Amino acid sequence: MTTTVTKNLLSPRESQVAHALSNKETAVAVDYATKAISRPKLLAPDALCLLRGERELVPLPARGLGPEKMAGKLQRPLNIVRRDGRRLFVSLGARNRPHAMKRACQFEILREEQVVAWLR
Repeated sequence: MTTTVTKNLLSPRESQVAHALSNKETAVAVDYATKAISRPKLLAPDALCLLRGERELVPLPARGLGPEKMAGKLQRPLNIVRRDGRRLFVSLGARNRPHAMKRACQFEILREEQVVAWLR
């Protein structure tokens, strides 16, 4: 009952943000952007070579989007989005989605301004 009442008190945008923050990768990105946790040591962005498809995926997990929604947003087949996601993980040296957000922040391909703008 409390959940229903809380959901009814939120605007559609607030509800969207609250849902996204329930994802660990989103929480990591938001925590770095808002300085709730100290920023990880930066790595040289020149050391990272991402294909366009991989680079376009970077901000989407930070928004709480899963592969299906990413495919819809980018207007690409799901199998291509999943392939690019796997390649992104390898390129970033990431173990999982939250770690990928940390690595994206370290390489400065996910910037604080992007995350903060999305939260507004």
